[in-house]
Amino acid sequence: MLYLSGTKIVELPNSIKNLNQLKVLRMSSCPIQRLPAGIGMLEGMKELNVRNCQQLAGELPTTTGKLLPPSILDISQTSVGAVPTTIDSLTQLQELDLSFCNELQELPKLPSSLNCLRVKSTSLRLVPDLSYLTNLVTLELSNNSGQALAQASTLQLQWVGKLSKLERLELCLSDHSVPSSELGCLPRLKKLTLPHMDSFDSVVVGPQFSHLKNLSTLHLFAVH
Repeated sequence: MLYLSGTKIVELPNSIKNLNQLKVLRMSSCPIQRLPAGIGMLEGMKELNVRNCQQLAGELPTTTGKLLPPSILDISQTSVGAVPTTIDSLTQLQELDLSFCNELQELPKLPSSLNCLRVKSTSLRLVPDLSYLTNLVTLELSNNSGQALAQASTLQLQWVGKLSKLERLELCLSDHSVPSSELGCLPRLKKLTLPHMDSFDSVVVGPQFSHLKNLSTLHLFAVH
């Protein structure tokens, strides 16, 4: 384990690839600007946490996708603008946190092993079809700004009902909603957060909600 959180380290040497036994690397709140390509050679990595490294920008190293067994990848509160397409090869990745990555515009195909996905970006251009992530227990999608996404429509959210294992769902995306029929397909749902829209009656009090017997928290926020 290597803990560097809160230090003034601005760069990691590429020789970090020689730490064959490294399983956890935590360096949140550091002024690091990029990750070395060699970090993708750490096949024993279980967790990579660069939360709140606000100067970390651009695209993650493409070799990051070669990390075979990691279960946690926390890139939240950074300026990272792209996730490598090779990330879908992380076949044991369970948690991916991209909260408040406001330079992020789109998502590549993600590994189906994910059980927790958080994506919050003011630059998010569209909501992808995530119906293949059938192991998700937690899903949080937000454009943060309260502005409508040009390509985000009700039609594009009709895949939500296929995520039958969901227990927590947060969709802070304005001017569109999840059809109530899709919510009725989520029997394990415990916490639900949606924008307060004109379709309030049809979405929230529809008969499909009678199937949400585990729902304990419903949060409707105002969109102005």
